[in-house]
Amino acid sequence: MKLKLLVISLILLINVGFAFTLLLSTFYQSEDESTSKFSTITSLLSSDKLKRSDTDFTKIVQLLEQDKDIKNKTIMAFHLGYSFHTNSEFIYASFDEGTPNDSVKDFITRKNWSEHDRWFSAINSIPPQSIQSERIPDYLIYNFSDTVIDPTTTWYVDAQIFYIHSLLANPEDPNIPEFLEPIYYSHSGSGGIVVYKVNI
Repeated sequence: MKLKLLVISLILLINVGFAFTLLLSTFYQSEDESTSKFSTITSLLSSDKLKRSDTDFTKIVQLLEQDKDIKNKTIMAFHLGYSFHTNSEFIYASFDEGTPNDSVKDFITRKNWSEHDRWFSAINSIPPQSIQSERIPDYLIYNFSDTVIDPTTTWYVDAQIFYIHSLLANPEDPNIPEFLEPIYYSHSGSGGIVVYKVNI
């Protein structure tokens, strides 16, 4: 009987610990650059400051709302939340569209996107657009994982696509095209976000 009670208590303790860890890692991030899966717990136990995972989102929405004409502007991003909260138009992009030889400008203008990429973007945009839409975004919001700025990454990715991703992830890169003006950058934990104003 005591053994059963001990086993059940141990299982419950492990479940509570896992749930607590999942909660922390979902809603909070460590302020440091550590990519350790346990960095959030370590930060909590050492009384380091934790950053809410929605902090960047709130700051970006507030930044975009400073544009008095934001309701008439278009945002290209993976997540539509930015456009929803600013009442602006939205172009969906998963950031793997285009061809291996595309430049950043080719990507933003959707010059070589396949019919499927254009269709999928069009039906997920706000308002929905025709496949032939030539709308140019006024803002580009790019979420990145550290794997896109790590040249030793082990997952396969086309060299040019890797180049575009790593370029967008680093707003201080001298090869960033002049028409992209970085207005927000944040990096913590294992990834980050960059907001560019597009001047094409």
